[in-house]
Amino acid sequence: MKEKWHGDDEQEAGMMPIHQDLERLPGGIIIYRVSESYEILYANRKAAEIWGCTSGKELMDFLGASMLKAALPADVKRAEMEMIQQFRQVQGGVGNVEFRTRSRDGQIQEVEIFGRVEEDERLGKLIYASVYKKQLARSNIDRLTGFSGHTQFIRRVQDILEMDQDLPDREPRVFIFLNVEGFRLLNERFGMEAGDDCIRLLAELLVHAFPGDPVVRYSVDHFCLLTSKKNVETEISGIRSMVQKHHPEWHLILDAGIYEVPAGEIQASVCMSCAEEACRSVYRDMERDTAWYDSRMARQQAMERYVAAHIDEAVEKGWIHVFYQPVIRTVTDSICSMEALARWIDPQHGMLRPAEFIPVLEKTKQIIKLDKYMVQSICQEYESRINQGKTVLPVSFNLSRYDLLVEDMVDFVDEQAKKYRVPKDMLYVEITESVLMDDRDVIYETIEKFHQLGYAVWMDDFGSQYSSLNLLKDYDFDEIKLDMDFFSTFSDKSRKIVKSVVSMAKRLHTHTLAEGIETEEEYRFLKSIGCEKVQGYVLARPDSYDRILEAMQKRKLPVEMRKDKGLYEKAGRADFLTPGPFCVVETDGESVRYLYINPEYLSILKMLGGALRKKSRIVFCIRWKE
Repeated sequence: MKEKWHGDDEQEAGMMPIHQDLERLPGGIIIYRVSESYEILYANRKAAEIWGCTSGKELMDFLGASMLKAALPADVKRAEMEMIQQFRQVQGGVGNVEFRTRSRDGQIQEVEIFGRVEEDERLGKLIYASVYKKQLARSNIDRLTGFSGHTQFIRRVQDILEMDQDLPDREPRVFIFLNVEGFRLLNERFGMEAGDDCIRLLAELLVHAFPGDPVVRYSVDHFCLLTSKKNVETEISGIRSMVQKHHPEWHLILDAGIYEVPAGEIQASVCMSCAEEACRSVYRDMERDTAWYDSRMARQQAMERYVAAHIDEAVEKGWIHVFYQPVIRTVTDSICSMEALARWIDPQHGMLRPAEFIPVLEKTKQIIKLDKYMVQSICQEYESRINQGKTVLPVSFNLSRYDLLVEDMVDFVDEQAKKYRVPKDMLYVEITESVLMDDRDVIYETIEKFHQLGYAVWMDDFGSQYSSLNLLKDYDFDEIKLDMDFFSTFSDKSRKIVKSVVSMAKRLHTHTLAEGIETEEEYRFLKSIGCEKVQGYVLARPDSYDRILEAMQKRKLPVEMRKDKGLYEKAGRADFLTPGPFCVVETDGESVRYLYINPEYLSILKMLGGALRKKSRIVFCIRWKE
C-alpha cells in the first residue's frame, strides 16, 4: 500500500480490495490522518463530487490534501476544536463534525462528517469517515455571507457561555450587535447588487477582524458576534474605515452595540438582546456610533418586558386612557377636529410616555390590542357625548402596519362606527408614512377599502422618510400631516420647503396639516402660506375631551360646525401663494367677513378706504347656507 491513495486509479493508488469496495459505495467516503492538517489519504468519487470534483485525485489537488483547506475561515477554528475533542481518541472512537466549505466553483455549502478512529501500523491513527452535503433547508446557511443561521449561532454561543462557567480565569467576552443604517436607501440608490456587495464585504471584514469567533447575519442589515478579543471598538472602527476606503460613495453608517457578559450569565438570547438595545440607542445619533450596554438601558429593558407582559391587563383594567389634542383650521381660527392619543397611566409606574410602550407593542406584535381599544373607546365616547348633548368633533386615530397587514382593520373600524352610531365623516384614519414602505399592494387595497366605505385617510409624518413624493404619487390621501421635523429648525430654507409642499398638495387636491407646532411665529407663517390646519403645543397639550374644549373656550377659539366643514375645505384648496391680490371671504349675502387677505389685496383695500368694490378680485366667496 502506498502512503497516499486517491481513489481514481487502482493501479496508481495501489488500492487493496477494500478500497475498490469503497468506490462502489453509494455515499461519500474519506480516509484522513489525525494530524495538524488532517491530511486526506483517500476519497472516493462520491466524496469528490460534493466539492464539485470528478475524482479523488482532483479533490486532493483542490484541497491540497488538507481536510479543512476549503473551509470558511469563520468555521476553521471550531471544526479543529471539535476534531481534537472527538477524533484524537483511542481505537474505535466515533464522532461527527459539521463545517461550511467552498466547492470548486466557489459555492458555499455545509458538509457533515461521521467518522471512526482506527489505528494503522504504518500510517498511524486514521479516521474512516462518511461525508454528506447537507440540504440548504437543514444547513441553514446564509447564502450571501456563508455564516451559519440564527439557530446554529445561538447553539454555539450558548455552548461557549456554559463552558466558560468551568473556567475561573476566563477572558471577558462581549457580544457585539451591528446595524447598517439606511441600508434600504443604499439599495434604492445603487441597486440590490450593491446591497449584496455591502453585506458580503462586512462579513469578510468581520471574519478578518474577529477570526474564529462565531458571527451571524442576524437579519437583513444586522450582524451579531461573540468575542473575547480586546479593543473591540478599535476593530469596529477599522471595519468602518475599510468600507469607506473601498466604497466612499455608499456613505455607510455602521452602528454598534456592545454588551460585556457578566460572570454567571449563560443565556445567549439575553446577552444578544442587551447588545441590540445598546445598538438601538445610537440609531440616528449624529454624535455617537458605538454604545456599551449600561444600567440605564437595563432599566429600559425591564420596562419593555413589563409593558409586553401587562398590555392585556392594561386594556382590561382601563390603564390606557384616550387623550385628545385639538386641530385648528387656520383660515377661521376654529377647532375643526382632534387627534386621539394613547396614554398609559400605570398603578405601579405612573404615566408612561407613548415612546415607552408603543415601540414595545409594535416589536412584540401586540400593537393591534392597543389600536382596537383606541378605536372602540373613541366610538364609545362619541355616543356617550351625543346622548348627553355635549359637543362632538371629528377625531383622527393612528393605525400601525400590523393592523393593516395582519388584521382586517377596515371591517373592525366600520363595525365599531355602526355599533356606536358614529358618522363616517367624524372619523379620520391616520397611516404613518413609514408603514407605507412595506407590502404596498396590501396597504393600497386597505386605503381603497376605507375610501369605498366613505372614510377619509390621512398620511401621518409626511417628510419623515426618504420616499415621501413617491408615496404621494402611488397612494390617494385626503390629507397629509407635515412631520414636526420640518419645524425643528425654523430656518429660511425650511420655510421654503414647507411652502413648496403646501403648494404642491393644493395642486393635488390634498389637504394639509402641520403637527408639532410650538410657537406663534410658526402658526402665523403656516396661516400665511395657506396650510389649512395646525396642531401642537402652541394650542394645547393632549388632555381629556372636556378639558380640551374648556381650554379652547378660554382662548375664545370657537368649535367648527359640522355643516360648515365642506365650505371651509373648499376654501382651503386655494393656493394662498398665488401672485397678485388675493383674499378669502365669507358672506351671508349682506355682510362680508375676510378670512384671509394677502398684503397686495390689503393695500388695495386701504387705497379704496376699506370698501369692497366691484372691481376688486374676490377669489373665493363662501355663502352661508341656513
